[in-house]
Amino acid sequence: METMRNVSLFLLLGLLSALPYRLVAQVPTWSEQIAPIIFTHCTSCHRPGEIAPFSLTKYEEAVAW
Repeated sequence: METMRNVSLFLLLGLLSALPYRLVAQVPTWSEQIAPIIFTHCTSCHRPGEIAPFSLTKYEEAVAW
């Protein structure tokens, strides 16, 4: 019984020690995460000459929105 408790404690400590590395948030970037979404879903209307009132084709244009 004592051996089982020691093994359980060892496994629990191992899992807890790895936990902070999994909880680190990633900061999204315009070129890798944001732009593909905007270009796929928004720029058909949000570009110069189309119906939307502002353009989202460049980071400088989209960052204000």
